[in-house]
Amino acid sequence: LDAVIAGVNLVEEDPNDTARFLVIGSEPCPMSGYDKTSLLISSSDKAGDLHTLLAPLAECGIDMWQQLESRPSKKSAVFIDIDGHQDEPNVSSALTALRNEAEFFKILGAYPRAVL
Repeated sequence: LDAVIAGVNLVEEDPNDTARFLVIGSEPCPMSGYDKTSLLISSSDKAGDLHTLLAPLAECGIDMWQQLESRPSKKSAVFIDIDGHQDEPNVSSALTALRNEAEFFKILGAYPRAVL
């Protein structure tokens, strides 16, 4: 399976809390029209690196408000979820530019967004 499954009301007692579960598959998901793409990127640890890495997303009009999570490391690794499928022209263009700026760049997957 290559779908995203969201569980509701699984965290604590708050009805607004949710848990996200992923089913990982070996085949890429086709575009659904309501997708997101997950990335892992890193750069050297210089002032302004995050701004430089994220600029191509802004220039191509891609939202990344869903997930931006930094992991402590010497390489400043960042997990990002962006709106859109990696095969959409504007997303593909932004990812190419981001790949050229990043010290490490990995697309973790593109898949339909969960509906809560």
